[in-house]
Amino acid sequence: MKNFKSILITFTITVFLSKFGFGQSASGSGTGTADILEAIQVTSDQTLHFGDIMSHYFYPDVVRINLSGTNRISILGWAILLPSNDGQPGVFTATGAPNRNFTITLPGDYEVYLSRDLGGGVDMRLENFVSDPNVLGTFDGTGSREFRIGAQLVVGANQLEGWYSGTYDVTLEYF
Repeated sequence: MKNFKSILITFTITVFLSKFGFGQSASGSGTGTADILEAIQVTSDQTLHFGDIMSHYFYPDVVRINLSGTNRISILGWAILLPSNDGQPGVFTATGAPNRNFTITLPGDYEVYLSRDLGGGVDMRLENFVSDPNVLGTFDGTGSREFRIGAQLVVGANQLEGWYSGTYDVTLEYF
């Protein structure tokens, strides 16, 4: 019985000591923060325009608008690029949080087509979109940034004359 009381007292002291202050423990506190950024806004300032083009009667061609807007070229050399309208890159202004970085997502190939406004004819595909800045950009100290968009237009052989138009999406996201 004496051993039983001794074991019981030892057990009670061990449980008491481990529960009330002699075990290892520590506590601390942390701080939670958040930085809510201004939503990015994108405004189109200038239309991406491929200029005046005469298609070849037999061969298709690809017309590229470079980002500088001063160098419109026929990739294959079949289309005639008339000097009356040289075309121009698309120009956008984006606003967001000052000095923050963003990514630019451009349309992929086979996503954007120009259709003849009067109907009829074959749609023309836009492909190989490029931007300046290329994929990554930074807003300036006022939260503004201009960027340019160029692309290639696939002109069909004997493309029906007329005004062709379509829309494309450009997405900017903070990173």
